[in-house]
Amino acid sequence: MRRLLPLILAAFLTACGPAMVWDRPFTSDAALHADQQECRRMARQQAFAESWPRFGPGLWQRGWYDRHGRYYRDPFPYDPFFEREQREASLSDFCMRARGYRLTPVQTGTS
Repeated sequence: MRRLLPLILAAFLTACGPAMVWDRPFTSDAALHADQQECRRMARQQAFAESWPRFGPGLWQRGWYDRHGRYYRDPFPYDPFFEREQREASLSDFCMRARGYRLTPVQTGTS
C-alpha cells in the first residue's frame, strides 16, 4: 500500500491539470519527435549508468539491526527500477529544456 499511494496521488494530480506538450518556435513535428527520441535515449543511458553499481546481492532487500543485534528485513523491498525511472524522466525533461523547448498547455479548438 505504501508503494501505491504515490502512484494514486500522481494519477489524481495528472488528471486535474491540463495536457502539456513540448513547444519551440519554428520547429516542425518531425524535428520535435527526433529531439524527443534523442533526449529519451540519452536519459535512459545516463540513468542506467548512474544506477548499475547498486545492483548486486543483498541490495534488493533492505533491513536494519535493533539495539540487541537482531536483524529485521524491511517489508517493502528497495525498487531500483522505480528510482531509475524517475531519474530518466528528469534527465529527459532537462535535455528538452536545454534544446530550447518548453512545456505548454495543449490548445483546444473550442472558441
